[in-house]
Amino acid sequence: AYGYILCSVILCLVSVISNKMKLKDIIQKVLIVAICAFLIAGWWFIRNAVIYDGDFLGVQTQNEYGDKYALDEYKPSTRLTFQKQNIGIFNMIFKYSWLATTLRSFIGIFGYNSIVMSYKIYNIYFFVWLISIIGCIIQFKKLFIYNKEEKNKYILNYIFVLSIIIPILLSIIYSYMSDFQPQGRYIVGIIVPFTYFVVSGIKGILDKFIKNENIRRIIIVLLIMLLIVITLILVVAIVWVTVNFAMSKVDNKKNPVVTMEVEGYGTIKIELYPDKAPNTVKNFIRLAQRGYYDGKT
Repeated sequence: AYGYILCSVILCLVSVISNKMKLKDIIQKVLIVAICAFLIAGWWFIRNAVIYDGDFLGVQTQNEYGDKYALDEYKPSTRLTFQKQNIGIFNMIFKYSWLATTLRSFIGIFGYNSIVMSYKIYNIYFFVWLISIIGCIIQFKKLFIYNKEEKNKYILNYIFVLSIIIPILLSIIYSYMSDFQPQGRYIVGIIVPFTYFVVSGIKGILDKFIKNENIRRIIIVLLIMLLIVITLILVVAIVWVTVNFAMSKVDNKKNPVVTMEVEGYGTIKIELYPDKAPNTVKNFIRLAQRGYYDGKT
C-alpha cells in the first residue's frame, strides 16, 4: 500500500506541473495529498521514530525483539534466508516457486497457504492474464507512448506501472532477505492498476481481431459470466473452509492426538494436553502443520 502513497504524491506533482497550474492551486493540491498520505501511513513512521529511538521503519526493533522472544527456528539472526545461503534471487523466484506460489495465492489459496483450488481455475486466470498482456503489447503505443493531447492518461498509465512494480519488488526483497513468504496478500495492492491493464489488454485484443461490435459485446458478457462463476466457486470454497475450521474447533474439545511415523520403529501416537501447556501445544501443532518435523532424525 505504501507504493500507492508514493505514487499518489508523484502523480500529484507531475500532473500539477504538466498542467501548468497556478502556484496557489499547486500548494493546495499538494497539501491535500500530503495530509491524506499522513493520515493513512505517515503517522506510523513518526510513531515508530518516537517509540523506537529513531527506528522509523521498525525493522531493527522487530529483529531485536524477535531474537529475544521468538522460537529458535524463527529468530531473525538464525533464520536461513536465501541471501544468507547465497542463493540468487532468480533461483528463489523460479526454482523455489516464489512466482508460482505468489500468483496462485494472489488468486486464492486457503488455510496455512496450503489448501489450493483446482489448477483449472488458476489456469483460467493465467490464460486471461496472458491474453491481456498480449493485448497491452499490441497497443503499447496507445498506452505508453506519450502524447501531449492525452498527457493525463499517459501520466496515469506510468504511475499505474510503478504502482504494480513497487509492491512486487518489496515482496521479493522481503522473501529474499528476511522471511520467505510467497503470498499474494503482500502484493494485493496492485489489484487496481493490474485490473486496469487486464481490461485494457482484453479490449485491445477484441478491437484488433473482432470488428463486429455485437460479437465483441457477446464475448465481454461471456467473460463477465465466467468470472462471476469463478467468484461464486471461490465464495463457496471460502465458506467451506471456514465452516470446516469452525467444526474442527468444536471437535477438538478432546485432547489432540499426533501420529508420528518413525523409520525403523513404526507408528507413535502422542496425546497433547493444551490445558496443561497451551503455548507448547500450539507451537508444536503449528510446526507440524508446516512440515518442520518431516525427515528429522
